[in-house]
Amino acid sequence: MLVADKLFKTVALGDQTIPILKGIDLEIKPGESIAILGASGSGKSTLLGLLAGLDTPTSGRVSHSTFVVSEADEDARAIWRGQEVGFVFQSFQLLPSLTALDNVALPAQLAGRTAAQAQALAMHQLQQVGLEARVKHFPKQLSGGEQQRVAIARAFVTHPNVLFADEPTGNLDESTGAYVADLLFSMTESQGKTLVLVTHDPGLAGRCQRLVRIQNGLLEAVE
Repeated sequence: MLVADKLFKTVALGDQTIPILKGIDLEIKPGESIAILGASGSGKSTLLGLLAGLDTPTSGRVSHSTFVVSEADEDARAIWRGQEVGFVFQSFQLLPSLTALDNVALPAQLAGRTAAQAQALAMHQLQQVGLEARVKHFPKQLSGGEQQRVAIARAFVTHPNVLFADEPTGNLDESTGAYVADLLFSMTESQGKTLVLVTHDPGLAGRCQRLVRIQNGLLEAVE
């Protein structure tokens, strides 16, 4: 269970304090897919960052099973992310100096696998996304859709329990985005992963089991 309890987040802007989140309560069950909707600047990516341990709240608590994410230091959060979490970002976030294979293998190596083990895992995941013929290509040699498929393979390579996706089709054309969305949902569902999806696209959000919306710093269920 991934739980947010009374999450507040404020940011300083000059001599002002700007509230972004105003007491978010959210429970996400194992294997559930949930979409977080909201207008640009509503705080949905801020919430995702807090749930994923990329940032800490001003007050409140985030926990995953028995691990209190929000109270851990950065080293402990990094270990937790490496073991439990996968990410798919709008801008792909691939390392330009690494091949597709090495980009996917890197999280597995950081998690303690040998280079050979990590590359074997990476090759398997690239096969799952249909890119076994592109493993030696660098990101600049791949299309946007191919780069996002590499990012999906990278997200799954450590077999995380929770996958966070922030506008995963936002930089793709409609047909490529639909293909990537199909791939993302089929892999999370077949492997029983928890999916936390941030998007402004109602069609993409509608594929999740549950929808919530951030408005005025609070969450409300979408009927």
